[in-house]
Amino acid sequence: MTITTSANITFGGTTAPCALTDLVSVGGLGVEENAKVSKIISDVVCPGLGIESTRMYICYHELKMHDVGYNGTTFHELIGPVPLTGEFNLK
Repeated sequence: MTITTSANITFGGTTAPCALTDLVSVGGLGVEENAKVSKIISDVVCPGLGIESTRMYICYHELKMHDVGYNGTTFHELIGPVPLTGEFNLK
């Protein structure tokens, strides 16, 4: 997490404190998941930063496993195809 306190941002026509959030995930995002995570983030981040939940956007970005590198390879090579349900382990 990176927090920038010196950014000049106008949100909803005012310069009151606000947050623009990017959440990046390798899989695991979806309509229901994003709604649950939005609630958790709002409940934790907004009070912690002293901002209203109506003054925060959360942008979700889901990456494919072959598009994320780690330790000289990709998640696709480490994990292989992930089933829609169930668990998986790193090779």
